Amino acid sequence: MSPGLRARRIQEEHKLLGRLQARNPGVFQCGPVRATDEGDEIEASLSETSAIVNLEGDPAAIQTAHTFRLRFPRFFPGVPLEAWLERPVFHPNIDPETGFVCLWTRTSVGDTAVEAVRRLHKILSLEMYNAEADHLMQPAALAWLQDGANAALAPLPRAHLACEPSHAAGAPKTDGPRRRRLEPL
Repeated sequence: MSPGLRARRIQEEHKLLGRLQARNPGVFQCGPVRATDEGDEIEASLSETSAIVNLEGDPAAIQTAHTFRLRFPRFFPGVPLEAWLERPVFHPNIDPETGFVCLWTRTSVGDTAVEAVRRLHKILSLEMYNAEADHLMQPAALAWLQDGANAALAPLPRAHLACEPSHAAGAPKTDGPRRRRLEPL
């Protein structure tokens, strides 16, 4: 993809995120696109979205506001969009040190930033996870989720994230209270 096409695609992704922000005041906010050595990034936040913070081995503390970066790598969209949490949470698919979030089981050049935010929203609330070894970064979180006593606690409460149907292809019609594994779109 030529630099001009890539730049236009990122600009369009930012516009879609702006529309997502307008549809979800108080729940989703995003900043401008900024260039970094690793690619272009957008800092954003999700509020009213519960996630477990693993404090000193006790996964009981709940955090409801999350700042994250969406990164468009140098060869995006051929290389998938990435997400990095400012403060990592207790989840099988989130690196506890760096905050990297494993969003995708499989990717497509059609994956959008809105879909990345929608997935992150569900990942944070423990509605989505991937138990495959290639995607597992916190084995203790997976064991905790698979423990029968804890399974009933997930998914955690979260605000509804209103996405435009045309930009959430393959997305369920509602953000229902069921937990599922990360699946390819």
